[in-house]
Amino acid sequence: MCLLAIQLQVSNSVPLMLAANREEAYDRASTPPVFHDETPKVVCGIDQRAGGTWLGVNQYGLIVAVTNREKENLPSKPKSRGLLCRQLLQCISASVASRRAESHVARGAYAGVNVLCADVHSAFVTEGGDEVETIDLEPGLHLMATGNVDDEEDPRILLASEMFAAEPTDDAGSFLRVATKVMSYHAENPDEPSIVIHGEQRGTVSSTLITLANFRNRSTYHFAQGSPDRVPYRDCSPHLHKVLGV
Repeated sequence: MCLLAIQLQVSNSVPLMLAANREEAYDRASTPPVFHDETPKVVCGIDQRAGGTWLGVNQYGLIVAVTNREKENLPSKPKSRGLLCRQLLQCISASVASRRAESHVARGAYAGVNVLCADVHSAFVTEGGDEVETIDLEPGLHLMATGNVDDEEDPRILLASEMFAAEPTDDAGSFLRVATKVMSYHAENPDEPSIVIHGEQRGTVSSTLITLANFRNRSTYHFAQGSPDRVPYRDCSPHLHKVLGV
C-alpha cells in the first residue's frame, strides 16, 4: 500500500506539487533519495532488495512514482515494479513516460500497479489491474492509492482530500505546510482511517514532499526516512537542484 497526492497547475509559479507516503514491510531496506549521475540524471531512493525505486525525479523535471494495486490474474514471475519506475525515469516528459508505462504494463508481466508520470505540463496515471487504462489528469488535486485514482470509496483518499481542502495550498509554502500535516496524520481511534499506518510487520516507512517550480532553483524536495508522524522531514533539495542543473 501507498498513498500519493498530486496538485497540478494550481499555482502559476509552482505548477507541480506532490506528497507521497510509502508503505512497505519494515524489513525491506531502502536508501534515502540521493543524486544518481545517470543519463538522464535522477534523484531517488533505492529499494535494496530489487534495485528499483518507488519515486524519482529526473533532470527533465519528470516525476515517476508507483503504488501497488489489486490484481487477480497475476503473472507467475512478476517483474519488479520499482525497476519499471527506474526505466520510465529515462524518459524526457510525462507524456512519453505514460505511453511507455501503458505499453509495459499492458504486456501483463507485472503484479497490480498504478504508475504516475508527471511534469509541470501534464500528469498521467496508468492503472494496471486486470484491465489497463491511462488517465490524463485535469488541473487540481488528485489522490492515488491501491485502487483507481481519486477513488471515492477509499476512506484514506476521502480523508486526505478533506484535509487538503480545509486549507489553501496555492503556493509551495502552504502546500508543504498542509501536506506535512496530512501525510503525518494518525488517528487516535483505531476504527477511524489514518494516513500513516503502523502495522506489526509493515506500515508507513517513508514520506516525500516535492514542489517543482518554474524557476528550477526554487524547487524543493523533503524526505522522512520513517513514518512522518515519528520522524521529521529533512531537506534533500540540494540533490534535486543538482539533478535539475541549478
